[in-house]
Order: sequence, then structure tokens, then C-alpha cells
Amino acid sequence: MKLIAFFLFAGLCQVSATAFGQRETVTFSRDAMTLEEIFTTIRKQLQYDIFYSNEELDTHQKIQLSARKMNVEGVLKEILKGKYSYEFIEKTIVIRPLRKIGVEQEQENVIKGKVVDVHGKPLPGVTIRVDSTSLGCSSNVDGEFELTLRQDKGHLVFSFIGFKTKRVAFTRGKFLSVTLEEEVTEMEEVIVNGMFTQNRNSYTGSVTTMKGEDILAVSNTNLLKAISVLSPGLRLVENNEMGSNPNYIPEIIIRGTTSIASQGEYGLNTPLIILDGVEISITQLYDLDIYEIERVDVLKDASATSIYGEKAANGVIVIERKKVTDKNIRVRYNFVPGFEFPDVDSYDYCNAAQKLELERLAGLYNTTDGSLDESYNEKFKRIQRGADTDWMSKPLRNSTSFSHSLSMTGRGAGMDYGVTANFSDKRGVMKGDYRNNYGLSFYFSYRLVDRLTITYRADINKTDTKASPYGSFTEFVKINPYDTPFNDYGEWNKILSYDFRNPLYDATTSSFDKSESKTITNNLTLRWDIWKGFYLTGAFSYSLSDSQSDKFVSPDHSSFETETDPGKRGSYFISNMRGKSWQARIGLTYS
Repeated sequence: MKLIAFFLFAGLCQVSATAFGQRETVTFSRDAMTLEEIFTTIRKQLQYDIFYSNEELDTHQKIQLSARKMNVEGVLKEILKGKYSYEFIEKTIVIRPLRKIGVEQEQENVIKGKVVDVHGKPLPGVTIRVDSTSLGCSSNVDGEFELTLRQDKGHLVFSFIGFKTKRVAFTRGKFLSVTLEEEVTEMEEVIVNGMFTQNRNSYTGSVTTMKGEDILAVSNTNLLKAISVLSPGLRLVENNEMGSNPNYIPEIIIRGTTSIASQGEYGLNTPLIILDGVEISITQLYDLDIYEIERVDVLKDASATSIYGEKAANGVIVIERKKVTDKNIRVRYNFVPGFEFPDVDSYDYCNAAQKLELERLAGLYNTTDGSLDESYNEKFKRIQRGADTDWMSKPLRNSTSFSHSLSMTGRGAGMDYGVTANFSDKRGVMKGDYRNNYGLSFYFSYRLVDRLTITYRADINKTDTKASPYGSFTEFVKINPYDTPFNDYGEWNKILSYDFRNPLYDATTSSFDKSESKTITNNLTLRWDIWKGFYLTGAFSYSLSDSQSDKFVSPDHSSFETETDPGKRGSYFISNMRGKSWQARIGLTYS
């Protein structure tokens, strides 16, 4: 149960560009860096735009910095060494070479123009750059700009948050009048924190925003890996021993680990995960349909705790799924295949004869009278008869996985609606394992009056898993190649050399390890726009969960080979869990 109330009051202020450069500091990772690395560091840490000409400035030259932490203006003075001028225009730095007054100056082309919106109002702070270069400038408070170039003609690219990017041709002496059209949706302007949406400029914490198409460009099968690639500072903790096991869920770390355990394992800080305003587990995130994601915001620092409390101390991952954007009925189907191939080329093991000789040289078969014991002779005869088993290849396969998703969305009579169904079948390279996911979701949003919107979303999910009956791959790596699965009479060898169990035999004993889980989530939200910039939001969610896991070890399993009491042979473990949870929140926002 969670009841959260918050009040947000945001104001806008403007700070001069020079003040930005004088007081904002940047920290570098090392003393010697190229100009390109220095500019990249400034862009990432302070979100500055930096314009320059690649033909006039060599960005590959290495600079020895006097300090690793400096303000922006100090950095520019040090790296440009008086050979270039720089200018701060809002959050944009324009770098130009210092030219001599003369013939060269007279040959330069001065391009002037003005940028306005569709209503004719000037647009200040528009980024203007020469196409295919980093050279450019920004428009002033009246929407006017002036750019000095050596070329007589070409193209300028105009970009501004909330407006469509426009490419315009220019020629010497021609005044440019440019009109930009508004962009219907622009994600970079706002931050979604799971409670409300706020302007990026008013958010003081560290955040990384990813669009759905950016995630798909990295991976259309592994959501966790795509997020870890796109979000600096977020790390995926893999377990190489699990290989391609589809039922292994890796851990996510945003703000580092708490400690290192005695065996070298990490003490993890798991982040809070929010899906459409509802808290979910990392397993639910792992099984989420990647094609349904609209955007992901990763809140990385302690400022997230002001919204979610102490549960957000390890960071927050906020996921928003796609909403209806078109009044026409749209049907979308996605099919994503996946293939897994085992690769054991890195294992360079002895064959049967080499392994036996290695053991003999190590003195494992020596007796008191200097001869070799009977076990050596038995293994030697076995090798002479052709025994040389490739145990590592026995439990492996080339697997095929796939996922289907089908959705229908539309809008009419003041209501947005959407239905999505998905199914995925993931399989690893170990024979017999799988992870099947079934999902069905409904989305309805109704605008009751001009200022009141009610939204309902229901999600039904089911997951079936099964571990490989062949057990762990490490068991096959340890078995000696002179051992064979069957004896001379065609019967299973249950126990092998050095008391190793035969996992191939155990796979035939009908033992299993499987689980089944179901979740149903209902989420109701409303928004009341009291007046412009002042609105009330409320949300209530109710979830039901049911899971069961079963593990059966047959009495015929080789682990009970030495057990003489029939009542102690075999085992069966079953666990059930049922849960109910609800969350409620209300928020009053003024901006």
C-alpha cells in the first residue's frame, strides 16, 4: 500500500549566457585529451551545443589540461590559445578563428535572416548550422541571425525544440525569411517521472531519456541490454555461468553496489521500476513487449527520492507505453525471430588418450610395488575400443525463439482505445528449457468534459518456465572423455569416474523444474485541468498475482544411487504464492 501526495510549484527564470560559462564547471576524466573529447565532455555534462568548422579547427590534436575541473570559459581560453574566438549564445558556444582584416575578409559571405513561427512571431534561440558541418549560430531575441561564411551558396539547417527541423538554401546577398512549423510531439522537452510530466529545464537531477525507436535500434529482443547501452552509468550484472538460460533475469545497477561479499559477489542496489505510474518488478520489465514502449526515463540521483521517497535511493526507471495518436483505426503486427547457437571452441580439452596419460604422469595410478592399478588398465582398454566421448556437445542444441505482438488502436466519440495481445517463446541452447509469455492489455481514455480526462488500463500476463532436464552445463565440462554414457551391455552408466554422476541418464528420469505465474493489474487515472497550468491528478491501481513452482527429482535419479532406504529416494518441492497490492496517489501541480 502506498499513498503519496505532492505539490509542485515551478517558475521560469532566464540567466545570461556569459554567466553560464563563468560559473558552470566541467570535470574531465584525464589530463591529456583531444579537442573532440573535450567538446564531447562539455556537451554531456552541461548540455551545451558547440559549433565550429572542421576545416578550420583540428579536433584531433591533443591538449594537456592544467586541471581536471574548470569552468567552461576557463577551458575555452586554455584550449583555443588565443587563436580562436568564442561566443556564448544561451546554451550554445560558437567558435570562430581570429581572421586578419584584408582581402580574405572581403571574400567572406555574410548571411542574414529572421526565423518566425507560423503566426509570424520571432523565435529566439533557434539553432542554425551549415548543412553537414558543425559551423553555425543561434537566433537572437528578435529571431534574427547573422552568419559569416566563405562559400557563396549552400544549405542551412534550422532546428528548435518543439518545431520541425527545416533545411533552407542560401546564396550570397539574399536575406532569408524562415518559418518553422510546430512539432506535435517532442520528448526531449519534458521529463516523465511516473508521477507527472515536467519541463526538462526545471528538473535539477540527472536523467537519461530514451525513445522507443532508439531502444529498437540497439536491440529488438533484449530490453534490459538496450537500456544499459543507452543510459550511461546504468550497468547490467550478467552471470556467465547461466549462459543463454532464458529464465535467468540479470540485475540492474544505477548507483553502484553497496558492498562486495566474501566470495566476491556484489551487494546490489536494485532501482525502482515504474510502468505507466505503477511499480513493477525487474522480472515484469524483462518480459515487457519492447514494441509497446514509447519512452524510458532513467532518474539517476538522489533528487528522485523527493518524489518516491527512500525506495528511489537507488535510482528510478520510468517506462511509458504507447498511446493513441490517430483517430483512424490502426492495426500493427510484429514478429521477431531469434536464434541461439552454442560455441564451445574456447574449450581446448584433452582427448581420451591424452587425459589418461596426463593422469598417469601425475601419479594417480601408481601402486606401492611401482606398477599401475587396475583402474588404469580398464580405462586404457576402453580407449583402445574407441571410447572418446564429447560430453560438452551432448546437452546442446541450435535453438529458435520468436515473439508475436498484435495491437489495434483508434479514437472516436471522445474516447481513445487500444487492445494489445502478445506471445513469446524463448529458448536457450540447453535442450529442454523454455520461457513462454502470454499477454493481453486494454487501454481506454475518455474525455468526460473539456477539463476532465479518465484513463483505464488493464494488463493480464502469464509466464510458464522450465529448466533444462540436463542440469547445468558445468557438469558436462567436468566429465572425462574416456567415460561413456553406456556400458558394454547397452545399459546406462549412472556413476562415472571419480564418482561423477551421468547427467545424460538423469535427463531420462522424468525429473523436472518448472514454474507458472499470473498477474492481473488494473490502473485508473484521472486529470482535472482546473485552469491553465494548474491541474489535479489522481491514480489508483490494484494488482493480483499468483505463482507456483514445482521441482521433482525422480527416485531413479543418480543422486540417490547410494541411498538404500526406498522412503528417502526422490524428492518433490512445491511452492505457491498469492498476493494483492494496491497503490493510490494524488497530486496538485502548478507550473
